[in-house]
Amino acid sequence: MTGFLNETAALDAIRSMLSGADTATLAVAFWGTGAIERLGLNKSWKSLRIVCNLDSGACNPDEIQRLLDMDNVEVRTDWRLHGKVYLTPQALVMGSSNASSNGLVIEGAAALGWAEANIESKDLDLRRQLSEWCDSRFSQALDIGVEQMSLAREAWDARKKFAPVLGGLTSNLLELVSRQPDHPAFDDIKVVQWARSASKNAVQVREEAIRNDGTLTGTDIYEGWGTDISVGDWLIDFDVGKRNPRFTGFWRVLHVDDQNDVAFVKLSDTIDVPAIGKLTASKADLSHIAEAMTQSPALEKGPKERITSIAAVVKAMTTPPLR
Repeated sequence: MTGFLNETAALDAIRSMLSGADTATLAVAFWGTGAIERLGLNKSWKSLRIVCNLDSGACNPDEIQRLLDMDNVEVRTDWRLHGKVYLTPQALVMGSSNASSNGLVIEGAAALGWAEANIESKDLDLRRQLSEWCDSRFSQALDIGVEQMSLAREAWDARKKFAPVLGGLTSNLLELVSRQPDHPAFDDIKVVQWARSASKNAVQVREEAIRNDGTLTGTDIYEGWGTDISVGDWLIDFDVGKRNPRFTGFWRVLHVDDQNDVAFVKLSDTIDVPAIGKLTASKADLSHIAEAMTQSPALEKGPKERITSIAAVVKAMTTPPLR
């Protein structure tokens, strides 16, 4: 018997197949949070062999460590592995479904975003061929030690910000953030409201810095924001010195003078996010952002000054952005 399985049917079939076996080999490249529970691996095993691709940066190290700590479970890593094979002595499932939400470092809600294609089979000849392939992959794979886990954590943390956002491509900032507010790519995008001008001392600090470093030419400054503004941040800026907030632009933080508490920023037409693209916002979106700032958990920096993440602003919105 051989049949087709989509992403939902595949999980059900794999769980059922593994629940009736005490030995199995899983040559599955990517592993995410909760994979052990989703697949039903948290049980007694006579032998469970797992080959993952820890080098890819698409394996959650915490989940791999949990597997390593289980009894009668051997976990190895193969930098070449991209396959997804679930094999027991009685049946197999193979295709595109990883042991993660989608195999691309996105977890949680993103699990609903991918259409997978798999086959299940009990065909004896196919099981034999897959068994030989799995044996070969397992024998060539490397044991996972402390050093490999440390490097895997670095790779995992680095790759999270480059993972795609759930849904199709768009340059609309609010649309993207509303799809997945907790995506790490949005951590460095902040909304700032200010009313007070920089002090004479801060202006002098700026002028001296520009004389000493030509790359700061054309920058403006923020004063007194401490560690709430960091190099690499994108600031969606509103002047609230008058009655209505006035959007001044998207500003990239290039340099921070900690001693004088002055941050140097440069104006940009768009917010540039690696692996996602150049993002912008319509006038209606900016109006929603300014309004939502009054409801978001922002840090108060003065009588009118506030700063918070774009994710917090989006979560505070009571109505969707106008289109």
